[in-house]
Amino acid sequence: MRILLLHNFYGSSAPSGENRVVMDERQLLRSAGHEVAEHFAYSDTIRDRGLLPVIGAGLFVPWNPWTRKEVRALIRRLDPDVMHVHNVFPLLSPSIFGAASGTRTAVVNTLHNYRTVCPAAVPLRNGLACTECIETGSVKPALRYGCYRNSRAATIPLAAGVALHRGLGTYVRDVDAFIALTRFQKSVLVRVRGNPLGAFRSAADERDSDRSGVVEHLEPWKKHIWSRRERLPIGVSPTRSPSTKTSAQGCALMLTVPRGSRSSRFTSPGSMSTDCLAE
Repeated sequence: MRILLLHNFYGSSAPSGENRVVMDERQLLRSAGHEVAEHFAYSDTIRDRGLLPVIGAGLFVPWNPWTRKEVRALIRRLDPDVMHVHNVFPLLSPSIFGAASGTRTAVVNTLHNYRTVCPAAVPLRNGLACTECIETGSVKPALRYGCYRNSRAATIPLAAGVALHRGLGTYVRDVDAFIALTRFQKSVLVRVRGNPLGAFRSAADERDSDRSGVVEHLEPWKKHIWSRRERLPIGVSPTRSPSTKTSAQGCALMLTVPRGSRSSRFTSPGSMSTDCLAE
């Protein structure tokens, strides 16, 4: 299977779990015999180079037409089965999700944080949980508090991106599947007011869903997790099919697909359970 991996690497001056996940995923997929292409951006390219590059990058946080065009050309040339997107901030932008529109490529987004609905990425303010943007379905609280780096100016492009793609329906229209990292994260994201990530439903016995290549894309992770007997929940279904088996040592991988997905790659869009894949 051919997979296109996209990620904006965080600055090298600080450790990043997301960066490590992307590199490990690439290695695992290739070791499983898959063909992996990549389109990476690096935040280091705008760090320590003065204010102008930072301002320029900030302007395109909500929508980067050049990156979208590059990714579109790459998809047309490579014809990947899956485009797996990790971090898009600050240089890629959510505009890249629509680059696969009209193609056979399935789009998967791993949600490493809450940036799709929370401009600060992590729903914390002054060391305490803050879910005002989530509960109100508005970015006004983030702008009022200056949630990103305690700066209203720095928060503006991120808030604009959240509001823009909520209004455009980007995540419902252009993303075929989300991978959440924990049950808690999934529970928060599915209750966001206005449901900008799409309407989720429980349909654990998804039929022919592997045609998209998405299930196969998780196969290297399944083997890796099971071989090490680790439990790594990547989202969960709101409810479980009665026929689903569980295991004390099993894993809990879950791929959730928004209802109303943009293509027929999923014959019955809903949530596609791969809970306890190792069994």
